[in-house]
Amino acid sequence: MTPEDLNLIDDIAARALTILARVGSQTTKLDIIMDLTAVHTKVVPLDLQRLRDATDFNLIHDVCGIRAHLDRENLAMKDYFEPRFVRR
Repeated sequence: MTPEDLNLIDDIAARALTILARVGSQTTKLDIIMDLTAVHTKVVPLDLQRLRDATDFNLIHDVCGIRAHLDRENLAMKDYFEPRFVRR
C-alpha cells in the first residue's frame, strides 16, 4: 500500500465519519480505516480516488456495506456484497 493510498483512506474515513455522525452512528474513524485497509489490501483492491470523490450516498454505501459484510476473521466479503468502487 502506498502513502497515497493511506492518505485517500484517511480522507474517505474522515468524510464518512462526518456523514455518519449526522445519524448518530457510533463508528470510529479507526474502525473505518482498518476495514477499508483490510478490504483494499486483502480482499479486493478499491478505486480509492473514485471512492473519495463519490457522492455521499455512494461513499456511505461502500463504507457501511464493507463494515456490515466484511468477515474480519477470514478476510472475505459475506452475503455477496461487492463495493461499487472496486479497481477494475
